[in-house]
Amino acid sequence: MPISEDAAETLELLGFKTGIDHDSRALSLLRAMLKKCDETGKPISFTTAYEALLREEPSASPSKAWIHKVLKSLVDDGLVTMFGESAHRKSYLADAKSVMNGIEVLREKAIERVSETIDRKKEELEIIRNLDSAALAQEITEWITGRRQALKARFIKGIDEFYRVIDTTLYKNLKSGDVLRICILTINPFMHRFEKRISKMVDIARKGVEIKYAVPAGLLERESFKNNQNLRNLIREGLENLITLQGQGHKIDARFFNVSKKHYQFVAANHESMALIITEKPITGAWMSRRFNADLVDSAVESFDKIWNKSKSVLDIRSSDIESSGMDIDSEVAMSFIEGGKE
Repeated sequence: MPISEDAAETLELLGFKTGIDHDSRALSLLRAMLKKCDETGKPISFTTAYEALLREEPSASPSKAWIHKVLKSLVDDGLVTMFGESAHRKSYLADAKSVMNGIEVLREKAIERVSETIDRKKEELEIIRNLDSAALAQEITEWITGRRQALKARFIKGIDEFYRVIDTTLYKNLKSGDVLRICILTINPFMHRFEKRISKMVDIARKGVEIKYAVPAGLLERESFKNNQNLRNLIREGLENLITLQGQGHKIDARFFNVSKKHYQFVAANHESMALIITEKPITGAWMSRRFNADLVDSAVESFDKIWNKSKSVLDIRSSDIESSGMDIDSEVAMSFIEGGKE
């Protein structure tokens, strides 16, 4: 009776090849011993096992030393049971029970082997995901030419790349005394992995960097946000972090502003570089250094500072401020600001 495809596939995962012309030596010996032990109904000697293998595979001519080694591996894995201690009195039994025990041993080994492979592949995947193509390109050109070529700008596609770029170009080199400006015009890009981004901001604030968030008051008027419980929870978490950090003396704040003209949606580190979100669906953007376009960087920062100086901290928001912004005072999102602010 031929073995089923599922069983054959499982055996291969355990380390056995099951094709008629491609059996592993261990499986060939095990097969011969199973037949012989089933025929005799008792354990067999090494010589009997060796002769049984030769009958199974007349064209094969393995040495006895090699078969001794293969048999030992079958015994070590529990697929064959050995009786006796003396070399001349040893006998071997292969049956359903021994095979079951051996499969359990091989299963545990296979699980460990596959788990190690998965862990290794996960590490490789994380390295690839976090790859900064710009930094790698600079390193390669420096390695080949002996001169580091600084990038002045780059196009960004996708929210994951957007955050990867700002993490490696803007946030990485921030130090105490620097100013990080973040202007949010559409909420969805900044909701991406919100908890991770909040944690990142907490770390940056604790380095002594001043962080400024500017958010248009009308942003949360949208119907999709008015009674969004998930958004409400995230807002509460953000406000709690804001209160904690300010209480510790860190310079971090978020302010609502009234939109009177078009503004940039961007993240800027001092006046040195910035990352813009150009379109939201799909997410596209651009990172640029001051050397690429100083006027654009200065314009974005100047526009930000003007609205910042005229705005009120979200921690100081009151009911009258909510109403004047046009947001529904009874919405859950509006209430989360009122309840989450300073008492």
